[in-house]
Amino acid sequence: MFCSCGRTIGGSVNETKGVHHYYCPLSERTFNMSSASGEKCDIKKFLNIGSTEEFMWNSLLNLLKNTKCLISSLKSSIENDNLEFSLLIEQSERRVLDRLIELKDNKENIKSGLMEVEKQNLLKGYGSPDVYMSLKNSLNDNLREVSSEIEYLNSLRKRTGRRTTWFSNLTLLGSYFRSHSEWTVEGKTKVLSTILDRTVVSYNHSDQTHELNTRLKVPLDNYVTNSGRVISTPAVIKSFETPLKSRKSTQISADYSTVTKFPRSGCSFLIINVLFKSPNLWVSPYSQHQQRLFNIIRSQHEEQGKNFAEICNYLISKGYKSTRGKDLTQSIVWSIYTKKIKSIQRFGRVFDPVITDVKLDLIDYFPQE
Repeated sequence: MFCSCGRTIGGSVNETKGVHHYYCPLSERTFNMSSASGEKCDIKKFLNIGSTEEFMWNSLLNLLKNTKCLISSLKSSIENDNLEFSLLIEQSERRVLDRLIELKDNKENIKSGLMEVEKQNLLKGYGSPDVYMSLKNSLNDNLREVSSEIEYLNSLRKRTGRRTTWFSNLTLLGSYFRSHSEWTVEGKTKVLSTILDRTVVSYNHSDQTHELNTRLKVPLDNYVTNSGRVISTPAVIKSFETPLKSRKSTQISADYSTVTKFPRSGCSFLIINVLFKSPNLWVSPYSQHQQRLFNIIRSQHEEQGKNFAEICNYLISKGYKSTRGKDLTQSIVWSIYTKKIKSIQRFGRVFDPVITDVKLDLIDYFPQE
């Protein structure tokens, strides 16, 4: 997560002081003279860690549940990026084919090398068995490595850019998230590491909200596990919630014994840039005493129809004091009520997510220089 000024968002936790917040580190870096004094940042409000994480998870979950929105975004991106994305696929395909030719030549050379090692061993050409075993093991390791890459590239050619599977994967993905109600912390973390690419936080002073400009990378292609099994995006997500103790007893989880997330190369992704807004990622602390006073005032004013003078007299008769320990007055009671009502109205606002951009992307197997 990044601040709109470009810096990585920092975190501070102090259980004793009740501090649990994210913040832009610019002010402390300026204080420590590790940043130029003239630099500025628009974010003045901290973000409560718990509130922010809960808001982000629920917002992403609701978006992923919305199959119609995902499919519509995919159709739009195919229409807009069809030519450009097709060129990327073709270029990637050519590089994969060239790499396969190179690997197959290497494989044959390694096999010839193994045959030569065996021949020399039979002719007593090595001074000791250790030399023979060292050469043989080294060549076998190279052979396994080359063979593994050949298998992966062949599977890559079969699945990359296969648009017929994209829509079914998104449909299954939405269906799974709608049917799954309970998530462990581990499951949430792995889902986010698979789909969430980047979040930039800013503060909108005009409507007093935090804005989270979020970039999602939703995998579209089927995935090939270490064992060579081809499975869909929803199956990958579902495996994240398989209990550790039962993983060896299930086929999907067995395939995932050494795989925890999608490979970030050779895969097609649906890139969704979406704006999430919230007014309550940071709410000023409200003590139990303040909340108790407000509950009594609100109940007597709204439900019993009492005026603030009557409520004030009632609170005084029950021994209540103001937050600062002073005697209550009609104006203080009125202030407690009106300020909290305004706070509820402000922090209770809900904003719909806004998709700002959608496109297709291919994470090339061969990184570009």
